[in-house]
Amino acid sequence: KSINSNIFKKPKLKKKFLVRKLLKIYKKNKFSILSRSITFNLYEIIEVILYAFYYKDIFILSNWFLKNFRNVHFTNHKNFLVFFKTIINDIFESYRDIFQVKGFYFIIKGKVGVTSNAKKKTIKFAIGSSNKSKKSQRMDFQQGVVKSLSGSLGVSMILTY
Repeated sequence: KSINSNIFKKPKLKKKFLVRKLLKIYKKNKFSILSRSITFNLYEIIEVILYAFYYKDIFILSNWFLKNFRNVHFTNHKNFLVFFKTIINDIFESYRDIFQVKGFYFIIKGKVGVTSNAKKKTIKFAIGSSNKSKKSQRMDFQQGVVKSLSGSLGVSMILTY
């Protein structure tokens, strides 16, 4: 499958509206702290998520997340995760019917946002149907490891369709 921008030409896929909405959330929740420690474009995030949902391939999103989470300072881990969850939730609810995606499940385990001698935490969120035991449900699963100053973090993403 080749990646093309034809998916944005559909009438319901208004990327500019989504970007405006997410920029309001970005400014409202003071995610400007992230812009000092990490450089990414909001259009890039939206396109990566839309391509992952359109092609039902979580590999694209997983690689983007691992690459950018590596660059975030450990004090900003929680802010980045809240921002990531907000974007995924908004895009998922907006395009769920168009892309025929049923659910998204995200887990990160390790020392998230703390110094190296603290307890390990598990942060997870599920959007839509996250039942992993249905035989009729197809899923795409990716795992990865992020090395940070406080230690290694395990990241898992599951997309069901």
